[in-house]
Amino acid sequence: MRFSHYLSVALFALIVLAGAPLQAAPELSVSTVYSTPVGLHFDIYKESQPLSWQDASEIFRRGGFSPSTDTVPNFGLNAGGHWLMARVINNTGEVSLRHLVIDNSWLDKAHLYQLGAELQLLFKAVDGDQYPRVHVRNDDASFVFRLRVPKGESYLLMRVETPDPSPIPVRFYSTAEYETFKDMRMFSYGVFLGFILALMAYNFMLYVGLGERSHLYYSMFLFAFILMAIAYTGYGMHYIYPEATEWAQWSHPIHMMFYGICGLLFASSFLHLSANNKQVYRGVMALIGLTIVAAGVAYAFNSRAAFLGVAFVFAVSYSISMIGLGILAVVSGGKGSRCFLMAVIIGALGAASTTLACMGLIPFNEWTFRGVELGLLTEATLLALALAARFVEVESQHVKMRELAYKDGLTGLSNRRAFMVQSSTLWNSNLRAHRPLCVIMLDIDNFKAFNDSYGHSMGDRALQLMGQLLANQARKGDVAARLGGEEFVVVLPETTIEEATQIADRLRIRVSELILKHDSQSLHLTCSLGVAESCPEDQSIDQVIDRADMALYDSKHLGRDRVSVSGVAVDSEAS
Repeated sequence: MRFSHYLSVALFALIVLAGAPLQAAPELSVSTVYSTPVGLHFDIYKESQPLSWQDASEIFRRGGFSPSTDTVPNFGLNAGGHWLMARVINNTGEVSLRHLVIDNSWLDKAHLYQLGAELQLLFKAVDGDQYPRVHVRNDDASFVFRLRVPKGESYLLMRVETPDPSPIPVRFYSTAEYETFKDMRMFSYGVFLGFILALMAYNFMLYVGLGERSHLYYSMFLFAFILMAIAYTGYGMHYIYPEATEWAQWSHPIHMMFYGICGLLFASSFLHLSANNKQVYRGVMALIGLTIVAAGVAYAFNSRAAFLGVAFVFAVSYSISMIGLGILAVVSGGKGSRCFLMAVIIGALGAASTTLACMGLIPFNEWTFRGVELGLLTEATLLALALAARFVEVESQHVKMRELAYKDGLTGLSNRRAFMVQSSTLWNSNLRAHRPLCVIMLDIDNFKAFNDSYGHSMGDRALQLMGQLLANQARKGDVAARLGGEEFVVVLPETTIEEATQIADRLRIRVSELILKHDSQSLHLTCSLGVAESCPEDQSIDQVIDRADMALYDSKHLGRDRVSVSGVAVDSEAS
């Protein structure tokens, strides 16, 4: 019996509540400064079929609108037409000028009707992507309606429609407040896009100079984002293609997909997937290909809803793929991989913030909506650092390769190839300065017999000791090289024949003092040397080298372990 009593009371309460009219949204006042969107001041009605403003105002009069529960109402994807009504109070005693800003530049239709206290029409205006900008009384990239708010009570009735995500951030400003908002918005976008543009140009120049494709794809990635930003901020429609209404409606998802494709191309190039992981590379290319095909089919059927669906699915797939590629980079241990992973995670979080805010899944505000910009700003910086680290690594590898190409692998001295470059440089410098230059050719005596007797390992050790000796004895500016086998050469710039002969003799003595241990034996080496000096008749250093080589032959012919000077029989020999 008691349960039946409680149930009856509850049912009666529900009936009373259901029959009670909903409380209207609070009015907008021209005397109040609104620093945030004013969505809570609107009542909302979702139409089931297209309505005129008279039909919508009559529904409002009968209480058919519901108060907004969000600072920024959000109707989701392909939501159809929605009406918003706000009561405006002007107690200033005079007509007030106000700017109503719909801070969503991709709405297809935004119709405004300013109504009097009796819901009679005072003023109407249209805006949106479906209308060429020349037909719209608006000199701003956002949808801005300039209003003369009458004294007392009036109403603002709006109808919005778009198949795109439809957050409706409405701002209500005085002229001074609007100018401040506009200037700050343009300044922030200017700083952001300027930074991205500078990074793009810098990396494109690196690509031109170095030919490294990662820099090209990174430039394309940044360029794609600039295009996307120009589209979703409304600056593209306002300044670049004001008449291209069809393009304005399709450009947002197109730019989203182009941005993601360029990002995946950059990641594939940066991580060298085509060479290091062909299976993952094929997967990335398949994702790009499927996206292009699906988008093409949706466009062929003129279905913007399907096209948007493809774009958003690809956006999610792109974020997941980039994080996966970043993890793969860290696991493989590539240079800059940690920066790359951190960058793509931050970029994905920023993109997710903007996407979720536009879809109405998280609160829409300046920070959540512009999360993609903040994320990309950080991501671009970190990716630039990753590219710089990769550039340093590649350059270091190139330096090592050049060193290997120009160094004798056994002795560490310059090889014949490097010697020809270095000796020609010295020759040209001395020729211009009219300074003397000498060449010493030297050869380990009886090296073949030494190799045959003690093995190639001991022969290699003898060559290494000879290389160390020449490197240590060479003065600053001298060039010492191994030409091949047991034959070595030293070029002595700024040196007379007398000085060169003394240097050669010191080398002969130092070589004779070298000791190699083989089992219990102490092995000694000797060498023969030939010295030659440049003369005015020489056309190249090769002629000097030839004369030094002939002097070396004289030393060998005269018994080895001695120094011979070109044109002189014997200058010094073993004592």
